[in-house]
Amino acid sequence: MKNKKWMVLLIAILVEVAGVVHTIIRYMTIFNNQYTSFPATVSLLILIPYSICSVLCLIVWAVMKRKANSNK
Repeated sequence: MKNKKWMVLLIAILVEVAGVVHTIIRYMTIFNNQYTSFPATVSLLILIPYSICSVLCLIVWAVMKRKANSNK
């Protein structure tokens, strides 16, 4: 059970890092393209799904931790 908790936490961290990297790449693409009508700050909207997924992983991790503590 302890191993599963750390795996869920690791997945949450990796998802958030992937979201930040994806947002930076999109920001640079939009910023450097002079023919797009989007402002570069629109790329921050990409972080929303990644953040939601990370929060869900952290909730699962907290529930698993609480269940493990209650079984002791």
